[in-house]
Amino acid sequence: MTQPPKKDHKNLFIYGLFILLLFSLWIPLMPLITFWFLPLPFLLFAANFRSSGLLPLFILICAGISYLFGGPILAAMIIFAAITGITMGWMYQRKDTSGLEVFMSGLFSGAASLLILTIIANQWYGLLDLFQEMLEEQWAATEQLLESYGMEDEQLLGAPLPIGVFLPSMIAYLSLITSLINLWIGRRILIRWKFPGKYLPPFRDWRLPRAFFFFYFIVILISFFTEADQSYWAAILSLQLLLWQLFLIQGFSFISFFLHTAGKGRIWLLLTILISLLLPPFALFVHFLGILDTGTQIRKLIQKRRKKD
Repeated sequence: MTQPPKKDHKNLFIYGLFILLLFSLWIPLMPLITFWFLPLPFLLFAANFRSSGLLPLFILICAGISYLFGGPILAAMIIFAAITGITMGWMYQRKDTSGLEVFMSGLFSGAASLLILTIIANQWYGLLDLFQEMLEEQWAATEQLLESYGMEDEQLLGAPLPIGVFLPSMIAYLSLITSLINLWIGRRILIRWKFPGKYLPPFRDWRLPRAFFFFYFIVILISFFTEADQSYWAAILSLQLLLWQLFLIQGFSFISFFLHTAGKGRIWLLLTILISLLLPPFALFVHFLGILDTGTQIRKLIQKRRKKD
């Protein structure tokens, strides 16, 4: 039976991993890959060592060094990774937590830190204005390309939406993907170090709280009485977009549940996702399935019918 590595060996592994990831941020194109794994050493450290009073100081030192040599973007990446990883590590360390709770802690702490960092960056550097200018430049270039193919004014794209509309979805997806990746890799390492395996429930069992069903329709109702020039229009639209995506994921979860009860393999779910990406009307159908699944007891009806058969 293999023995768990000693504390010194764990320290060397965690610090070595952090230094390796940190230095890779200065290699061209590598930050596009490294970013997703940055929370991992913080997760491992927080899960292994209860005495973590020096962690805030350690984070500030790392962020300060990153700011001096890589600028504010690199420092923000370190702060986001540290907050996400430490929160997940602390939750993983507790004996009474599940994999879902570890994942949700990373999702919410990561999203909160990204939102705060974005607000600070916008106040100091005008980040959202810069992104909006880049979006409008790309939008104009696309319209010129369409005009060169003979499209008329009525067929063109029109003005781009404010970048703030997409911001909540972007933050949510960044936090979600980062938390999933680091939970998956971190769990494998921690199991080798004699920690319990903490897993997410099967995708077919994912369910949004029923309150989301009513909240979604309240948001849609408010949007009918909100004009495009009102100050909170972008916030309503961004919230509506985020909820739309959540119900789309819920729709895929329902399809996974239905396929499981029918004895079908995962390949059918993958085909469904692929068709949704290629055919937007089918994605809309999946979205409505997610709404139906959240607001009704359709799963229980399917299970009862399967039992009768």
